[in-house]
Order: sequence, then structure tokens, then C-alpha cells
Amino acid sequence: MYMGNRENVPDHADMVAFAQELKGAGATLVDTGFYPGGHNWRLWRPHIPHMLVWAGEGFRWAENGYRA
Repeated sequence: MYMGNRENVPDHADMVAFAQELKGAGATLVDTGFYPGGHNWRLWRPHIPHMLVWAGEGFRWAENGYRA
């Protein structure tokens, strides 16, 4: 879970609390990070390649019959 450090809805504490809830419910792949900027394309455009790699991993899991 990632967000810009100038976003305020949700705020940083909300995101960290949500990550802790997910971990408490048994999630094992929860990570958080803050990038400089707000919630806009100027912030996210440089991270699109990483997001596509992450999404591609989901397709590989589906090909292998992974079910949550």
C-alpha cells in the first residue's frame, strides 16, 4: 500500500492502521510506503512499471491455479 506524503484523505495513520488490520487478519504480503507528492499522475507515472510487474505476478498465480 503506497500513497503520496501530501495526501490527507486517508491520512498516513489511516493507511498504517489498515495495514495492521490486514496483517492481524492473516495477510502476509502487506507493505506500506510513502512517496513525495500528492495523489496525481505526476507522482504515480514513474511507478507504473513497478505496478505492472506486480499486476503481472497476479496473472502468473492465476495461470497456476492459485485461489485465495
